[in-house]
Amino acid sequence: MQTEAPERWLLSARASATQAVSQPQSDTFGVGAAGGVTVRRTFTSWFAMGLDVSALVVTDRPEPA
Repeated sequence: MQTEAPERWLLSARASATQAVSQPQSDTFGVGAAGGVTVRRTFTSWFAMGLDVSALVVTDRPEPA
């Protein structure tokens, strides 16, 4: 006999700091921040569908003098 799993909504969030480490990105971009939110709905004990939204913001490096 198989029982149905209850439908559940799952929410997760994440955040991190960023820094370009290779050329030419490190000459153009400074430090930044990244973050996101995920919402998932479970349908069974082994199947879920969801939506993920994320963003990245970096600073500009000043032009060389």
